[in-house]
Formats: sequence, C-alpha cells, structure tokens
Amino acid sequence: MTEGSSPAKTFVGVRFLLLGFDPFDEHQVRSKLVDCGGEDVAYYSPNCTHVIVDKIVYDDPVCVAARNDAKTLVTALWVHHSFDVGLPIDPTSALLEAGDLFH
Repeated sequence: MTEGSSPAKTFVGVRFLLLGFDPFDEHQVRSKLVDCGGEDVAYYSPNCTHVIVDKIVYDDPVCVAARNDAKTLVTALWVHHSFDVGLPIDPTSALLEAGDLFH
C-alpha cells in the first residue's frame, strides 16, 4: 500500500471471533482484519461469519457450534494469506488441519 492510499477492503463482510490466541498474536490478527474492513463480533452469535482460532482443539464447543452452523472456521493463516494477496482466499485452502488443532 502506498502512502496516502486507502487500506484494502479485503475483509469487508467478515464478522469474526478470535479464539485461543495469545495477546500479541490476537492483536496482530485483529488489526489486519479490522484495518481491512472486518468487524470483531466479540462473542459467538448468529451474526458471526468467521471463527478464527489458534491453539484450540477441534472439539472445542465453539468450534463444534461453528461447524454445525456452517460458519467459516479457519486459523490465522487464512487471515495472513488473504491480507498478503488483498482478497479473501478460499477458506478450504487454510481450513483447520487436524495437526493444528490438537495442541
């Protein structure tokens, strides 16, 4: 992004919840999302479109609810890749991998 240009709107329409992040990583991920049009919903609700997790197990109740409600469930990798390319990437390419979820 050049000086004086407006921020990309990569995450417009993304209403997200962050779970399991340490404070530093949570701040970085939240900043990327909000700076590019995302909205932090703060807690799981029907209004939430994306649950973004780190250091959470696959059977965490919020993850189970998100899958049952057909919400997009991804790791911070999805945020970072989408931010880098300037548009939301296919979430199936950065979906939670079993190895990522069982810490």
